[in-house]
Amino acid sequence: MPNRNIFKNRVVSQREATRESSNFIEIFKDANTGRIRYLDTLNQSRALIGSNFGHTYFVSPDGDDSLGEVGNIIDTFKTISAARDQAINDGFVDSVVYVFPGTYREFEIQYGTHEKPGTMYLSPGVLIQPKLQINGIALSGVNQVEKLFQINDKVASGLAGGSLFRISGSTGNDGIYTVASVSQDGTSTYITVVESIPDGTVNGFLSTTRPIIAVGYASAYQDAGYYPFASNFSVYGQGILDQRETINASPDWPGVCIDMATDATSVFKGEFDTIKVQQGIPIYCSAGKMTITAQLLHMYGSSGYCGTFRDAADVTINIQRILNETGWAFFIRPISDSGGNYFYGRVVLNADVIESKLGGNPIVIARLGLTGVIIVNCAEVISENSYSMAVIRTGLDSVTSPCRFQLNGNMLVTGTSAAIYNSYCGGGSMEINGNVTTQSARIYDDIGGGNDVANEFYINGDMEVVTGASDAIEAQTGTLRLNGKLQNNGVGNDGINITGAGDLVIDTLKIICDGDSITAAVARDVIVNHNLAATKALNANVTNIGPGTVGISTNVK
Repeated sequence: MPNRNIFKNRVVSQREATRESSNFIEIFKDANTGRIRYLDTLNQSRALIGSNFGHTYFVSPDGDDSLGEVGNIIDTFKTISAARDQAINDGFVDSVVYVFPGTYREFEIQYGTHEKPGTMYLSPGVLIQPKLQINGIALSGVNQVEKLFQINDKVASGLAGGSLFRISGSTGNDGIYTVASVSQDGTSTYITVVESIPDGTVNGFLSTTRPIIAVGYASAYQDAGYYPFASNFSVYGQGILDQRETINASPDWPGVCIDMATDATSVFKGEFDTIKVQQGIPIYCSAGKMTITAQLLHMYGSSGYCGTFRDAADVTINIQRILNETGWAFFIRPISDSGGNYFYGRVVLNADVIESKLGGNPIVIARLGLTGVIIVNCAEVISENSYSMAVIRTGLDSVTSPCRFQLNGNMLVTGTSAAIYNSYCGGGSMEINGNVTTQSARIYDDIGGGNDVANEFYINGDMEVVTGASDAIEAQTGTLRLNGKLQNNGVGNDGINITGAGDLVIDTLKIICDGDSITAAVARDVIVNHNLAATKALNANVTNIGPGTVGISTNVK
């Protein structure tokens, strides 16, 4: 649960409330009287006397940016960005921006450096939901004299006077512009800007997308001086972040909720109730150290990931439920997927449930490099109709690698796909400690295509194909190690099919099936270290060369 004592622990050093109660928990404005009150540990409402709260900048929807001042809980700021900017200008090393309940249509609320860290508290009831955005609409007209841009899309609602947008990909007009006025006819939007337009060439793209929080890199808007660069920023409380899909004629991805990149020394810590996007990516990290705690991480629209971690990111996620309605929950990869680029970072993901629907994969790993480590602790990893986990190209393409992936938890595929897809893995260890269940497809689908004997995939748990598949596991290349129980229901279905020259290693395993327990089209060996108990015999092409025993009995359960 988010820490409700964060205000007490980090902020309150000068307040009259301490004379009444040492069990101060949370402050709030009384909706009926407008008086400032606080709750003690017995949930009793008490009046607050005094208004000096140290280096704290209070924000509320009914505040006034021109009247807000540090430590004053009566005269609050109206916008988060104004309070944040004042905190930066004042330069205190222990500043806190405290946000009262309400909806805030803001972007890039971050601030803080290693010398002067930024801290923000989002009280319960805070929703940060930026206004609707525009993503990459081509310019259809440029008028330097009238300082006007034209686009063939009806997006005037996303371009109010005084708002900012960015031109990119143009001959000479790339940059940030301020809207002076905007109009719209049946097919086009006309934007008059404050600034001069340097070039008359009609090309380039107009966008307003930007993240709610950006740490470790300078965005185009930061370079233009509109938002501050942040290298050390922390958010506490129970706020909600929500990025809605763009208002393009064909809705597209908006900015990221939390975007972290470039600076390897940057630090972000975030505590929220919910982080969500309608399309796109709620969480992105390619550099620095990110720690996030939340109740829900949700991609609720038609395309996107719940999170993507790339290059050398160091990420720890503690989230109760992670849900992607249409796509991949997590995509871990290098920024560039071309040869020689790999993920060398570290990801620790703790969750109760990770779920992908409508053909999405809960976990996709591509090009896991030498020092890459991914550990997932999750009670249930659920896929509606695709692989629960896809591992594509680990190690360094046929070079032994110490990279490691470990899943501690159960995997369930409710549709018609296999649970685990393994392809082009040239090194490292992949380990599943938990039960794996599919409906009518393989537990483990070893596609091969360059897998190397240095790769080891270990499944330690009970595995079942509920309605049955022709074989439950395909063992092709690398080393596949099994421990637990394998059950493939249906008439004539095999347990394990050895289709390549890789090693099949069995510690202690029960195989329940109606066909061969282990089959192969040509002579293949299996290494049984301890015991293999099966309802059906090995195929004649399969020989145990290990020290363990093989027992055949219809009583295996």
